[in-house]
Amino acid sequence: KSKQLVTVFGSNAFFFYELIPLLNDSIKKVDLVHAFSKPDYGIEMASLPYIRYLDNRVVINNKTLLDFKDLYLINNLESYYSRILKIENGIPVNNQKINKPDTNFNVIFVGRWSKEKRPALFIEIAKQVRLQIPAINFVMVGSEMEIRGNQIEDAGINFRGEILDEEVLYKVYEESHIIIN
Repeated sequence: KSKQLVTVFGSNAFFFYELIPLLNDSIKKVDLVHAFSKPDYGIEMASLPYIRYLDNRVVINNKTLLDFKDLYLINNLESYYSRILKIENGIPVNNQKINKPDTNFNVIFVGRWSKEKRPALFIEIAKQVRLQIPAINFVMVGSEMEIRGNQIEDAGINFRGEILDEEVLYKVYEESHIIIN
């Protein structure tokens, strides 16, 4: 009933989709989807009945854009293609040259523990690679991983926790050969 409400923005919330049909047509409705939650397709499928209420759907990469286009095609929703906006995200990297270490090869996962980031896949990859090439170091940095600390460390991965200090995080980047986020 607010007369001042201009835009409603949601991301990965079933409640958002249930709410938007109740909002006045003058209110802009936008959602954000980082990636599909394959193989079980949760929020992507749940949002389909509400597509017509969305003014824009923001995705962060071409893969998710193409995944939505395929999903829309399968569900006869092609008329809503133009409402999908790709706004790529990224991590700003300091312009100074990063000197790669001469030590073991380091693969770093930086992100939060969430389905779309696929940290469990990173753990499985680390396990398999370390069986064949034990000299490769795997490191995980991020939030919401603490309760899985044992699982991470049992896979031979160095768990650094959440790093909020940009200088410390930059040091982690300096130590890495491959950054996955």
